[in-house]
Amino acid sequence: MSMGVLHGGELALERLIDYHKAKANFLSLNSAETELDALLNEERPDFKKLHRCVAKMEMSGKESEAVMKLRNAIRKAEPHKAYEFEMLLVETLIYQGDYTEALRCKCLEEKYITDARRPLYKDHGHKLFGAMALAQSLLPAALHETCTSRSRCDKVAGF
Repeated sequence: MSMGVLHGGELALERLIDYHKAKANFLSLNSAETELDALLNEERPDFKKLHRCVAKMEMSGKESEAVMKLRNAIRKAEPHKAYEFEMLLVETLIYQGDYTEALRCKCLEEKYITDARRPLYKDHGHKLFGAMALAQSLLPAALHETCTSRSRCDKVAGF
C-alpha cells in the first residue's frame, strides 16, 4: 500500500462513509473494540483498517478505550509498528482535546522517518493548545461581565 493511500484523502472519505453508516445503524460500531484488539495483535497490521476502527470507536464515544489499547500496543510493538500506533494515538488524543499529551508523544520528535503528518500534528496541537489556553484565560472575565448573579453564572459555566 502506498503512503499516499494511507495518508491521503481516501481514508477521510471512508471515515465519512463509516460515519453515515453508523448514523443509520449504531449497532455497527459495537464490534470496533474487538476488531481493534485483533488488529493491534496482528504481525503485519493493516494500518488503514486500524485507522477506520479507531474512528468507529471515536464515533461510539469509546476513544478513551482506544487510547488505552494503543498505549499498551506501543509498549509491546517493534519500532515501526510502535511509531504508526503512536501516530494514531496522537490523532486520537487531538480528537479528545488532550493537546498537551499529544504533543508529548515521542513519535513527533522522530528524526529518521520522513512523515508529513508529524509537522502537521505538532502545528495543529500547538495552535489548538494555544487557543484553548487563551479561551481559558478569557473565560473568567467574560463570565464576570455577563453574569449578574451567582446562580446565572453557574448556569453559564455549566455547573
